[in-house]
Amino acid sequence: MVVKRLNIHKFFLTSLVPVTLILSSCGATSPDIRATQQFAQIQDRAKKVFPMIASDVYSSCLRSAELTLLSPPTNIQARIDKDRQAARKVCQGNPAAATKSLKNANQTILSYLETLGKLAKNDLSNFDKELDGISASLQDLPGLGTNEKKEAIDAGTAIAKFLFKAATDGYRRDRLKLAVTTVDTPLKILVTGLDKAVAQHYINGVLENEQIAIDAYYKYYLGRILTAPVNESVSTQVTTEINKDNEWKSENNRIAEKKDLARDYLSLLQTITEEHHKLYRIYIKGGEPSSAQVKQTLNKYSKELKLLTEKSEKLFSKN
Repeated sequence: MVVKRLNIHKFFLTSLVPVTLILSSCGATSPDIRATQQFAQIQDRAKKVFPMIASDVYSSCLRSAELTLLSPPTNIQARIDKDRQAARKVCQGNPAAATKSLKNANQTILSYLETLGKLAKNDLSNFDKELDGISASLQDLPGLGTNEKKEAIDAGTAIAKFLFKAATDGYRRDRLKLAVTTVDTPLKILVTGLDKAVAQHYINGVLENEQIAIDAYYKYYLGRILTAPVNESVSTQVTTEINKDNEWKSENNRIAEKKDLARDYLSLLQTITEEHHKLYRIYIKGGEPSSAQVKQTLNKYSKELKLLTEKSEKLFSKN
């Protein structure tokens, strides 16, 4: 799958900056500390992107259901929204389960990144109890084959087990190398599964279905307006046509924006694995990440990351 890349290729640093800067904090300068604090604030906002996209899988299904065309009442069936009610019930099945599964998979990744930061600061890591049931939850990851789903489940379970061990055994900064080297492969596998799940089930699945539903809805009702006899002023009818056409365009633009945001999200997931693997290679070679190098990248990409989080917040507030 081709993923659209924005200039945000260091998103992973929202969680790694506390790790990499503090790793070499023996003599860390005030600018280093301030940069870490600033990025921590951005990180809190960036965390919203993950659950917003996951939640929209279910929400998109519901929006499509509400666009189901009404039927004229008959002697046999008086309800004009029978088909719409049936479409709503469908959303309570796979789309709702997929949303929960995607959220939990994302939370597994975020919990791991948060644990890296805590380890770097010599904080005890608190284990998220919700991760206890991660294996069962990931059974509902959409768009994956049997083997792909098993690999994603095993990877998510491996990360959850590591987080539990880190919390219960009281890992400290000297265990960071163990964290990175242990989780590197499971992280890549889980991100690969999420990449396919989001691409197939969200971008090319529910959002595509929603766009088809929008087109069918407006084509039907605009068609009736355009073919109806003129029983009012021409200017009033033209205004009605233009308003409905603008609504149609606006809805299609919203879908396109969400597809773009989801592709950006997938790009960020890939960046997470790439940046994590860079740490992995540094540790394997017996080295440690450079504070100065991270700070330089931080300054370059913080503005782009801020724009991305603002874009997601604005876009999903329209739901």
